[in-house]
Amino acid sequence: MTDSPITLRIESDSNLTQSALSAYLAEDAAKSRTRLPGPEAEKAIKVFGDSLRNLTDRCDSFLTGNERQVSYLALGKVQSGKTAHLLGTLAWAADSRVLVAVVFTGITGALNDQTHTRLQSNLQSLPGAPVTVLVVPTLKQKDQYSSFVSELQALVLSRKRLGPSQPLPVLVTMKNSARVDAAKQAFLDVLCPLGADEALLAIDDEADQASQNAKARKREAAATYVSLSGIRDLNIRNIWLSYTATPQAVLLAEKAGKIRPDYVVTVPPRMGYFGLEDATSNAFEHQRVEVSDFRTSARALRSTPESLITAIWRFLFVAWVRKSFPQSFYSDSLIPVRSEHRMLSTQMLIHESSMKLDHGRMFQLVQDECNNLEDLVGTIVDGTAPSGMKALLFDGFEEVAVRLAECGTDALELFREFTSPEGQIAFLELLRDVKIMIINSDGTSPTAGEPRPVDDEDYERHRAWILIGGDILGRGITIPQLTVSYFLRSSKKPNFDTVLQQLRFCGYRQDYRKWLSIHAPAMSFTDLAYMNTVDIAVWNRALTWDKNEIRLTGATMPRVFYAASKGARFDPTRISVRDPDLADRTIEKGSIFGLREIFDPRDLRSNLATLRSWHAETQLVESASDAKWVRFDDIAPQSLGRLIVSWNGSKKEEQNLEAVSELFDPALGELGLSETPTVTYISKLLLETWSAPEDLVARVSDVEVTRTVRQGVAGSTWASWLERFNQKLFLSDDRRPTLAVPHVGGGQRALRDRIPYDAVVLVIEPILGLETSRSRASAVSIGIGFAAMSPASFEIRTIGHS
Repeated sequence: MTDSPITLRIESDSNLTQSALSAYLAEDAAKSRTRLPGPEAEKAIKVFGDSLRNLTDRCDSFLTGNERQVSYLALGKVQSGKTAHLLGTLAWAADSRVLVAVVFTGITGALNDQTHTRLQSNLQSLPGAPVTVLVVPTLKQKDQYSSFVSELQALVLSRKRLGPSQPLPVLVTMKNSARVDAAKQAFLDVLCPLGADEALLAIDDEADQASQNAKARKREAAATYVSLSGIRDLNIRNIWLSYTATPQAVLLAEKAGKIRPDYVVTVPPRMGYFGLEDATSNAFEHQRVEVSDFRTSARALRSTPESLITAIWRFLFVAWVRKSFPQSFYSDSLIPVRSEHRMLSTQMLIHESSMKLDHGRMFQLVQDECNNLEDLVGTIVDGTAPSGMKALLFDGFEEVAVRLAECGTDALELFREFTSPEGQIAFLELLRDVKIMIINSDGTSPTAGEPRPVDDEDYERHRAWILIGGDILGRGITIPQLTVSYFLRSSKKPNFDTVLQQLRFCGYRQDYRKWLSIHAPAMSFTDLAYMNTVDIAVWNRALTWDKNEIRLTGATMPRVFYAASKGARFDPTRISVRDPDLADRTIEKGSIFGLREIFDPRDLRSNLATLRSWHAETQLVESASDAKWVRFDDIAPQSLGRLIVSWNGSKKEEQNLEAVSELFDPALGELGLSETPTVTYISKLLLETWSAPEDLVARVSDVEVTRTVRQGVAGSTWASWLERFNQKLFLSDDRRPTLAVPHVGGGQRALRDRIPYDAVVLVIEPILGLETSRSRASAVSIGIGFAAMSPASFEIRTIGHS
């Protein structure tokens, strides 16, 4: 392939020292200052800049280091500005030694178009045009592919010779094997011949969708996953960034997966974000409207459900308020409202199912209702309304205004204007400009072939939009000024990540939050509350992983324990993409943990010392005691967590204990145990001998609890164990016995049964290891048993790779 002519990027004098990233951040900051008052704007600007540098600084370190590849999960919230962060990362890449970037956008043309438009308007339009956006064709599109490769080669060679002053080629492609394979072939043709040290930035947007191996459960490989993995196999250095708000599918993917993230970085929302926590709050109670009359599919309906009519009327009234009284609509804005800086259009979403037939029938129902309203209001305006119809209309909208007033709006005051001749004329103009659109892949739908809205300018073509759809509408599509959501979709065993992505009501909506409403069945609101609990827990865990730069691949992959109410409906992600070797199970028989590798003589010494120092540090006060036990109630959860994580054991059990300790972290919320009462039983024998471990061993006849052990390959005897104990040495792996049966048995459960309330029960006691069951003469070791039992109302689940 011959060299193509080189096109230089000529910058004006004013831009010679301005990097792409600084120019991008300056434009982003200007937008923040139009939306927020001074101090809040500067805070938001700093939050965004810091989160961006948190990632780009690490990418800089990679480029100056020796690693061949690195991958990051960039975790944000649904519709919280992840794309702005993604664009900032590309601006950084334009200033770096990265030669090519590629963005995998999703599986729909709508999302691909939206990303392509934003890349052009937000990056390619910056001073000096620091990027050039190229759409990837398929290999079968031979002429297009040839032109694409020629243009890519010219850009790459120019950037290779002259550095970051030349535009960064940014490839945009949907996630299907045909287009990903075409991108890979282009890299083989253009990038790889330049040498193994050249760098590629690959960004997987909506990374939980399509990228993960959909055949993992069958121990096979899906085509798209194979294609994406193939890019990581190229002999070039690469940075792989996975952007998502729902990381479950990414984190639970195959342990050795090529696109599994090594680390997590968090992308926090900025001020003004309305999220799941807001939607499930007490303050939003009147804006959660229960739907109880939609018990079948839309295609089976003979008439429009009252709940749908209510939602449509509410939306249209709110759209009229936005048009006629922007000061009221944006009453929660932190800066004075200037209408010219605000979107005039408002939107409603109807998400009933993934069935295209349902979408078509829903379109008819909505269209009929809007047409009927338009006809009626038209007769009111021209004075020909049938007797009583005007009062009927006003009574209906007065009920809407009453419900909106309960949310803190001034809707009742505005209703008087609504009923005036001027108000009805404005309302009629609005009704004539309502756009109802189906968003799906059905080429025969009533709106098939019509251009779908992608950016704000597209939405401003109509004053009101009612969008109807399923999978496409519920994934990655931005609905900029959504006010009413009519959400009916559900399943018997939903996947958390799939449902969370469908929540398009999330976004920067605090300025008009009082006018928002969500219409859904009662079960959906229960699910949302549970999902919020999970989302908070996942986010807080990700913050810890981010702050401590915890590696999520290799031998030290973290395992997560969490407490779930029995009967919870949700699975974390679709089962097809999950690693078949993933440990995802409920801990048996009410246990949280029970150590088995407890018989190393040096661990006995160190754990006695740990117990003693922890007791002194925590200043425990006993709640009760008897001849065998001392009981301590309601020890602070952080203190229990410190004891658990400080306990010595095998490397594998220490990793589990570290994960278990997080159950007592208040940040885990309802998915943890920090708010659950605790009862800790410590054997009196341990308390009497913890200052001198030799005394414990000397009193072996007082150790009442015995358990059968599993010997190591080389075996062990009491004499050999005692010798190593006296020498303060470890037992080698081949000689160290382990518990062959669980620590928790009838005696330990009897301790839990003494407690008249739900509690976490910890038991710490000496255990004599026997080679032959019930034969104390066959004793081969002594250790300290450490176990915890869960409260009856919870089940403890563990998820992670073994």
